[in-house]
Amino acid sequence: MTILMDKSFGDLDKFPVCAESNCAQRLEIQNRFKCTKCSLVFCCEHRIDFKHKCPSLKTEPKKIFTKEVLPKCTELGCNCKLTTINKFLCAGCGKNYCMTHRLDFVHKCVKSQ
Repeated sequence: MTILMDKSFGDLDKFPVCAESNCAQRLEIQNRFKCTKCSLVFCCEHRIDFKHKCPSLKTEPKKIFTKEVLPKCTELGCNCKLTTINKFLCAGCGKNYCMTHRLDFVHKCVKSQ
């Protein structure tokens, strides 16, 4: 959040410069904003906290997306990846199968003892 600075008049050289490192804009009266979080003075373009990289903003680590390795169907030659929706546990042999091979007579179930 920003607030408009006080309206003091003076020479142009006395006007402050925007606190953003890449901006050298002189801050005239109508273009002078003070950040309520870091108390620095910015121009209209950099007055918002995320525009001037306000140090008070919490820096969150970047999320790294990793490709999850999904298990495959136990049936030989089937490359179907098993998810929570299409994973079926055979009550007879205790192995996981896809939708196509879920029935015991399809995957030729050998019942475990």
